[in-house]
Order: sequence, then structure tokens, then C-alpha cells
Amino acid sequence: MITIYFTFFFAKCLSKRMVGVSPVQNRRCPATVRTIVQARKPEIAKIDLLRGQESGAFFVLNPCPAPDKGLFMQKDANKRTRNRENARKKGLIIVNTGNGKGKTTAALGIVMRAWGRGMRVGVIQFLKNSTARYGEIKAAKKMSIDWQVTGDGWTWKSRDLEESAALARHGWEVAKQHILSGDYDVLLLDEFTYPLYFGWLDTDIVIAWLRKNKPPMLHLIISGRYAPQALIDYADLVTEMREIKHPYQEQGIKAQPGIEF
Repeated sequence: MITIYFTFFFAKCLSKRMVGVSPVQNRRCPATVRTIVQARKPEIAKIDLLRGQESGAFFVLNPCPAPDKGLFMQKDANKRTRNRENARKKGLIIVNTGNGKGKTTAALGIVMRAWGRGMRVGVIQFLKNSTARYGEIKAAKKMSIDWQVTGDGWTWKSRDLEESAALARHGWEVAKQHILSGDYDVLLLDEFTYPLYFGWLDTDIVIAWLRKNKPPMLHLIISGRYAPQALIDYADLVTEMREIKHPYQEQGIKAQPGIEF
């Protein structure tokens, strides 16, 4: 009669005790414990148990089967497909809004970054006066960036709001030509929220036109206060600039070259 003793050990211990099986083979098997079978009569062999066989006094595990290379290759292919799907690209609608400083500044940072990447960039400013020579305009000229100013100054300084509205509508027509041209990878519509907010342009009509005509890979940046909710809902990325401290409010320091203009 054969007496069988079942003792459970951790795989690391088994790798030292078991006969005919290397530690590497043990680690390759998923189970962390194994059964050692001890027989009183060594002549009784070939007792199949737990995918192994008894040999003498010790239970010897058969090596784990070789991995299915085809299965691993298929899993790798599926993983690569998922990574490609997760890394898909899209031309974004980016909105910088809010009452704090930095909306145009942040947008120009994207323009500069894209230019550095060799992308085709353009800027259309809707309210600043066409005679303005701010630092960013001078820099754009040196960098050969397409830059157009279509406004007549800020609305609270405008002598004729009807003319300001007409200029804004003209600016939108220019923007549509730029968008349709396919000549740009990144296009900034600076202060474009104001014509929408003041009702000079119908927000729903503008969004409907963009849905239909914007090239899939064109990144369109829109900056300015009072972004309409419909534009926020349509956009892919929206950032609100919130004022916490301002040098003019706190210390009476006016706008300075290189910081504000």
C-alpha cells in the first residue's frame, strides 16, 4: 500500500527540493505551491497527478508548455491597435476666455510652439486697431507669420459701434477664407468672442459653419472674454483666466512693454 503525503511549499522552496526541474521552469508555472508525493515503494512509478508524475521519492513537475508565440503576437498587435486609437489626432477648437489677463498671451504661446514645429500658423485680431504695433506683431513680422488686424480699436474707445460691427463681420469673412484655404495648421482668432457676445455675429450660425467647413486637422484658437455657452459646449479645450491679483488694481502699475503689449 502506498502512503502519500501531501505537503505544500512556496515555489521558491520547491525550486530547491524538486528533482529534474530547474528553478526557471518552476517560476514559469503560475502556481505558487506544489505537492511533493513520497512513496514507500520506489518501483511504483508513473502516478499521474497535477500535470506531473511521481518518480522515486519525489514528485517531479513536467516543464510548463512553451508559450504560444502566435497568441502573444496577436496580443501585441491588439495592444498596438489600442495605442493607435488612443493616440489619434484631431484639429482642436481651443477657447481662452475669462476676465483675467493671459488669454491672448496663452494663445500666442501655442502659435509660437507650432511655428517652432514647422507648422503653418496664422493670426487674425478682431478688435485691435490695424495701426497697432504691439510686440507680438513686430515679432510675427520677423518670423514671417501671417498676421492680420481687422478692428478699429477696443469697443469702449470706438467712435462708431456700427463701423466696429461691420469690421468684425469683415474679419469673420477673412477668417472663413483662411479656414477654407487649407494653408494653416494653427489659426488664432484673437478677441473673436466679442463679436459673438455683442451680437455682431450669430454664434449658432458661426458654429454651424465651423462644423461643416473646418478642416479636420486645423487647430482653431479663439480668445476673448464672455465666450458664449454654445461656443464653450462646441470647443474641445476651454480655459478660463481668473484674476487673483493685478499690478494695476493692487499697485496702480499701468501696462508695460513686453508684458501687456
